[in-house]
Amino acid sequence: GTATLKAKKDLFTYLSKTSRTIKITSGMMGGSWMGSHFTNDDLVKHTRLSEDYNIALTKKGDDGGTPYYRFTLTPKPDSPVVWGKTVVDVRQSDLQPLTQDYYDEDGKKVRHLVFSEHKKQGDRVMPLKMMMTPLDKPGEFTQILWKDIDFNAKLNKAFFSIQKLKSL
Repeated sequence: GTATLKAKKDLFTYLSKTSRTIKITSGMMGGSWMGSHFTNDDLVKHTRLSEDYNIALTKKGDDGGTPYYRFTLTPKPDSPVVWGKTVVDVRQSDLQPLTQDYYDEDGKKVRHLVFSEHKKQGDRVMPLKMMMTPLDKPGEFTQILWKDIDFNAKLNKAFFSIQKLKSL
């Protein structure tokens, strides 16, 4: 009964129980998405990594036969970001994400995201499974699985409207 819409840079959530549509403000982007361990910002990547962070290659490694690059992202001055830094591991072969660690402003690691089950979907490779673990809540996690995805679906622009959101 809940639906989410990203329209340009705006994010909206429709709550069927109250028949209300809420615009997610920039101050709410760090909040939980539908009670999960993912944030609204995780869904829409409101912060553009290349625009808001300084990115440094900090390691070339090999994890059990999978060569990877490690990038450390630190916020640029005055960037409107939630994290003190982010560390991302990507496969060297195709630059697909493997893990992402999120650190608070004090440098403490607070979340760990694992990307897995990388498979070709249409004309691209992508991870079909994402598991977010909050490090302050042992045993808890949120998992997102893609069972089917169509990157070439033909949709009318009107589909991405608040009116359509309410009718889903």
